[in-house]
Amino acid sequence: MSFTKQQLHESLSVLCDHLNRCKRNPVIHGDEDLGITHTGRLLESGHLMVITDDWYYVTLPGHTDDPTDWYKAYWFFIAAYLDFKYKDGWTLGSDATLLFRSAGGVIPEQLTVRSSEAKNSVLALPFGLQLLEVWGELPDTLERDQRFGVSLFPLDWALLTASPGFYRQHPMEARTCVAMIGDVNKLSSLAASEGFRNGAVRVSGALQSMGNPWYADAIKGRLGYEPGEKAETPFAEAVKVPQTKTAIESRLRLMWMTMRDEVLYWKGLIMPSPRDLSIAEIMTMTDRIFVRDTVNSLGIDGYKVNEQLAAKVRNGWDADTHAKESEMVDACAAQGYANAFGIVASDLLSSLTGGCDTTMIVDKVSQWHQWLTGPSFRAGVMLWGALNRPYRDSQCYVRRSKHIPVESVDVEEAVDMLLHLMSNEPDAVVRAVLGHLLLVYIHPFMEGNGQIARFLMNCQLVAGGYAWTVIPADLAEEYDEALEKACTELDISMFTKLILAQAAEAVRELR
Repeated sequence: MSFTKQQLHESLSVLCDHLNRCKRNPVIHGDEDLGITHTGRLLESGHLMVITDDWYYVTLPGHTDDPTDWYKAYWFFIAAYLDFKYKDGWTLGSDATLLFRSAGGVIPEQLTVRSSEAKNSVLALPFGLQLLEVWGELPDTLERDQRFGVSLFPLDWALLTASPGFYRQHPMEARTCVAMIGDVNKLSSLAASEGFRNGAVRVSGALQSMGNPWYADAIKGRLGYEPGEKAETPFAEAVKVPQTKTAIESRLRLMWMTMRDEVLYWKGLIMPSPRDLSIAEIMTMTDRIFVRDTVNSLGIDGYKVNEQLAAKVRNGWDADTHAKESEMVDACAAQGYANAFGIVASDLLSSLTGGCDTTMIVDKVSQWHQWLTGPSFRAGVMLWGALNRPYRDSQCYVRRSKHIPVESVDVEEAVDMLLHLMSNEPDAVVRAVLGHLLLVYIHPFMEGNGQIARFLMNCQLVAGGYAWTVIPADLAEEYDEALEKACTELDISMFTKLILAQAAEAVRELR
């Protein structure tokens, strides 16, 4: 190393000052941001990684093979790099705009951007990603994403100019965006003035298949269709989706609608029949399962908690008083889990004995989280936890995942939508599987989302006549892979089979 610890400390201080000025934007542009000396030190020490010539992202030493920090920086880089190269004369392509606007939150393998100055080139990016820059004229007005500063086509323009195959290749995203059309007359006028007839026909067909014939007819009338003439649907099948103002509401509704049939299919193949569980049986079951559930649920999230520690915290052992400094992280996690488990079990029993709708228990998740993270937060081993707010107020990221969770300003709306979906779902297994998945998808908290999701899952299973189900820690890798496929590819088969296999085994053990 060609510099001293003191010099590295100076460079890290410069980096921290820069990040604070730039609102934690993790992208560094050449020597202009930090200076040649500090940039060189931080590169050599592993605090910066190269994106492309003169562009870097902030990371930690030893994270060379971990893409998480690159995924955090990705959209910030796209905005900064293209602003530097084209100023305001660029935008995501039509299909890319719709994918971005649909609240999918997935980092694309190849991103297409458009500029009247582009020369149809491909830029290789870290971890196998690509940026495709294509030539194309731009509309007079573009829009900017407030979170990252990404330039986007207006929604109407993007829908009218999307590729013909977009609707079948990305039906979830297409339906989400079509459901956000607010002024159909404005869209129709744009189609007429710019000559986007084919695109307008596809939008009209999409609206028809989504159960909005009035909007569809308004477009067809402007296009000169004869009365009764139909625009062919661009989707493989019809799915009714109400119009809405927000992408997250439509997306969560669509995810539930399109995924529940697969859950029911696997339920029929895997799950035994439920039975009526008495309150006494449920109390005995939760008491017996506590230690095992604690060890495994915390183990999935990387904590090292054994049966002895789980039993101690259950019996009143206090981590803050008795734990060694080296044990504090795991001990506080165990204590928090014990506190939350007790509250969850109490809420479940109260809803069952009081004749309440157990689907409404999702309204309790923020309270559970307060109990879960309280000991860790008070001990200073967790930065985010038992705060005076129900959900996170900043962006969070999932380690090694291409899925970026819901924007913080949309979290409360997303949780409310989840409550609505669960309260209207008659099948307990569907509520358990999709409630678990969508809570992780939303990620309403900075920490502890998986543990809360498993609590929610078990409340629905037990209320439905099934057993409290433990996901073994030794299946953590498979479990994480299944969640990743579900969140990024919308493929829930692996996740559903894993959950239901464990649930079926738990039922057999109960009997």
